[in-house]
Amino acid sequence: MGAKIAGAGGVEVQTNAAGQLHVVPETDVATNPGNVGAVRVFSENDPGTVTGSAYLKSAETSTDYRLRIGTDSVWDTEQFNYTAQNTSKHKYTPTTLTMTWAGGSLNTNGGSVTTTGTACQIQTYRYFPLLGAGAVYFETTMCLSAAMAANINIDFGGMTLAAAGTSIPTDGVYFRISSGGVFGVINSNGVEVTTSPFTFTRSANVFNKFTITSTQSEVEFWIDDILMAHVDRGTGVSQPHYAASVPFGIRHHHTGVAGAVVQAKFGGYSVTLGDMNTERLWASTMAGQGLSSVQGASGHTQGQTANNVNSTVPATATLSNTAAGYATLGGKFLFAAPAGAETDYALFAYLNPVPTTGITGRNLVIRGVWIETFNAVVAVATTPTVLEWSLGVGSTAVSLATGEAAATRAPRRIGIGNQSFIVGALAGAIASRCVVNLDAPVVVEPGTYLHIILRVPYGTATATELFRGMVGINGYWE
Repeated sequence: MGAKIAGAGGVEVQTNAAGQLHVVPETDVATNPGNVGAVRVFSENDPGTVTGSAYLKSAETSTDYRLRIGTDSVWDTEQFNYTAQNTSKHKYTPTTLTMTWAGGSLNTNGGSVTTTGTACQIQTYRYFPLLGAGAVYFETTMCLSAAMAANINIDFGGMTLAAAGTSIPTDGVYFRISSGGVFGVINSNGVEVTTSPFTFTRSANVFNKFTITSTQSEVEFWIDDILMAHVDRGTGVSQPHYAASVPFGIRHHHTGVAGAVVQAKFGGYSVTLGDMNTERLWASTMAGQGLSSVQGASGHTQGQTANNVNSTVPATATLSNTAAGYATLGGKFLFAAPAGAETDYALFAYLNPVPTTGITGRNLVIRGVWIETFNAVVAVATTPTVLEWSLGVGSTAVSLATGEAAATRAPRRIGIGNQSFIVGALAGAIASRCVVNLDAPVVVEPGTYLHIILRVPYGTATATELFRGMVGINGYWE
């Protein structure tokens, strides 16, 4: 028979039917504050399944008694569902090995090469800094086509790459996969410190999620949300990697003749700043990811979107109501003086690409437009010339005569402004600048057009009189 426990006054300690101790917290805190107990709160980041002991961290409270709650900020995110390199965002350096973009992933050995001394590597042009107490998360999904063979190294994470992939990265924190297993690497100015191989079993053609959490004092390596290793910065260094910031990169290197054909397939990556709300405008966040409208997004035609060719006079546009003078997102223009008429011309008609499995559908958000025009070649003759400018948004066809129906949509028009040239205005005369800032942005959905619409209500048709200028677009993809 078990002993009974009694407290002050002879009251016995009670249990419930399951034998669990019955505890009633103090109910009158104001009268009996000394009876209020307390527990310490910790967050379990890892129960110790892999590392051997529980990895606990305490919650933080400010001096004003507020619990600190982290807010993440997205720095970059990319899905390799397209079929060619995004040259706007990524620098690619092959050494015989060839990366390919196909099947919804980036393949590091598209040519199935096993030759020694070969490599390929890719990195973001953008760098990602360590900021104060904030953490940088490098996350990617990856699988191998076969079991890892001898003489192959695959590195990926936050790292500064050497000029060629045959050399190790010059700085950074990254995963390394070789025939010996999966490791974590901390590289300070070219000096690598490698963890022991992780307890992790790979399966061919099965994607896993790899995450690196890097702060100024420590680095964590995770696979499928399980902590593999926690490594403090090295002695004698102020942060894990030597530089204050690194790009995201991928490297495949054959240190000798590869024991088999192995391809690493990356589905995509993201880079996130943790625990710091940068309070950036959404437009700034998108532009920082390479999604400024000055260039095509991933899967789009690469390079700049505007008609602005290096050291080249713009082609003379044919003014039409139903066809585009230029199929670009603004840029330079040139057209012969037309006769005055109430005809709208599609001087620019830019199609936001139609989504496919290889083109992610992205909205084109326009925050502003500006237009400058000058007279060229000869003076304005006979009558003044008036240029009336509008912005057209969301048409399902290039023709400005497109009607509103169940499956078609006419352009929504916004006035930009008017410009004029008086009779006798010489070549070189510049009209006043037209500017419209859209505090409420307009959205051009995938598969629809953005138009820069020109109407010339007053003018004299003169083949030798040219009007030239440029249209600037302030926008971003999302």
